[in-house]
Amino acid sequence: MFSSRCCTLAQRSSACRSTLLLHPLAPARAAFSSSVVARHNTSAPATVAQNVQRSPQSSTSPKNSENALRSQPLEQQKAAREETPQYTLEDQLAQLDKLHAIENSMPFDVWAHRLDTFDVQIPTWYSRRKGAGILDHLRAFWNAENNFIKNTIAMYRIATSQSFPGVRVRRWWSPNLLRIQSTPWLQPFLKIALETYKNVNQAFAAGDAKTVKKLTVNEYYDQLQKRLRAQNPNLVYVWKFHGENKPCKVVSVRAADVNLSRLPVKYGSRLAIQALVKFDTMQSLEVFTKKGDRVAGDGTPRRVVEHLIFQKRMWFETPWTIRGQLYEELEVEYKNTEAPNTVRVRAG
Repeated sequence: MFSSRCCTLAQRSSACRSTLLLHPLAPARAAFSSSVVARHNTSAPATVAQNVQRSPQSSTSPKNSENALRSQPLEQQKAAREETPQYTLEDQLAQLDKLHAIENSMPFDVWAHRLDTFDVQIPTWYSRRKGAGILDHLRAFWNAENNFIKNTIAMYRIATSQSFPGVRVRRWWSPNLLRIQSTPWLQPFLKIALETYKNVNQAFAAGDAKTVKKLTVNEYYDQLQKRLRAQNPNLVYVWKFHGENKPCKVVSVRAADVNLSRLPVKYGSRLAIQALVKFDTMQSLEVFTKKGDRVAGDGTPRRVVEHLIFQKRMWFETPWTIRGQLYEELEVEYKNTEAPNTVRVRAG
C-alpha cells in the first residue's frame, strides 16, 4: 500500500506543489471567490459557549449561508467569475520582484500579508446531499482521495522543513506521511490545538477580548468580537470542559511557502500552515445573574463536534490561532486553480 501511494504521489505532486507555491503571490482575489470562502468556512464557531448568543435565525448558520448562495442569480455568479482578473506567471513574478525590492525598507514584514483559507476540507467517501446520485458520490470520493494526496504532500513539506511543533523528524520518507490522523508527528500540535480550543471558549464565555484577539484571526475573530459586544454585561457565563468524547485529530492539512524573502529566516521556516482539526468534546454552559440567580443551563454536559482551521506562519514565534470553521452540513467543490482556497458551495 505504501509503495502504490508513493507512485500516485510521484505522478501528481508536481501540479499540487505548483498550485500551493503560486498561492501567496496572487495579488488580489476576486470578490466572488473571497465572498464564497467567507460564507463557507469563516463563519463563527458553534460551541456551547457561543450558542447562547445565536438565535435560530442567525445569518451565520450553515443553513442560512447555503440559502444565501442558492438565492444568488446564476447570471451574477457567472459574471463575477468572468470579471475575475487572470494573473499570468509573469505578473506574479513581477509582484515578487517588487516585494524583494521593498522588503528591507519597510518597517513591517511584507510576507506577513493576510492569508486566504487554503483548500482544507472535511473528507467524506460519499456524498451527504439529499437525493445524491452516483456522480455526487464519485465527486465526494475523488475529493477525499485528492485530500489524502495533498495531506501527504503537506506532511512531507512540513517534515523537510522541520516545522512540526515539538518533533524532530529523523527520516522524511516515512509511513507517518500517510497517517495524518494517527502519526506521532502531530501529537504535540494536537495538544496545543486542544488547549487553544479550550482557552478560546473559556475567554469567550468570560468576555476576555484580549485572549480572543490573541488566539483567533480573520473573520473568525471578527465574528467573535461582534458576539462579545452583544453579550449582556449583567450576566455571568460559566463554560466548562468535561473532556473529549473522542481524541481530537487532524483531518486535512496544507502548507505553502509564503515567506519568499532572499534573506534566510531568523526563526522556524518559510511555511504557512493551516490544519483542519476535528473536535468531539463534552461541554456545558450555565448563565447566572451577578447576584447568582440561574438564568439558563443546568451544567449537564453536551456533546459538541466541530471542525476548526488552525493557522501559523512558521517564521514567527507566535501561537497557533483559529481562523475558521467548516461544517459537515455543507458540501463544496474544490478546484485546482492558482488559488488553492477557491471553493464553490453546493446546496445540499
